[in-house]
Amino acid sequence: MPQTPVARRYAKALLDLAQAQKAADTIEAELSQIVSAIADPVIEKVLLLPTLPLKARKDIIEQIVASAKPNPTLSSFLRVLADNDRLTILKDVYGAYQARLERIAEKCVRKSVPQPR
Repeated sequence: MPQTPVARRYAKALLDLAQAQKAADTIEAELSQIVSAIADPVIEKVLLLPTLPLKARKDIIEQIVASAKPNPTLSSFLRVLADNDRLTILKDVYGAYQARLERIAEKCVRKSVPQPR
């Protein structure tokens, strides 16, 4: 999935915060659930309406956060996306987050496997 530079920057910021809390995998799982919820055709169609006021988008995110009860860092992150009118890139942010997390995991595996001499 191609990601925009903006989505990659948001994903990096979220992953940096998640790693600092040692919650990268938890946040990835919660983000996956939220992306799936927002991918519901009705919710997605409403969120993507260009005429939908920013306040309405924020209210939708608040309802999703209240119902999903994600990690506080992820809740704040979703609010930042809503405040900056960037909810349309949430799928790309999730894809970039997953890709970065996988690269980190691969590096850890390579470091832990003894190198032939």
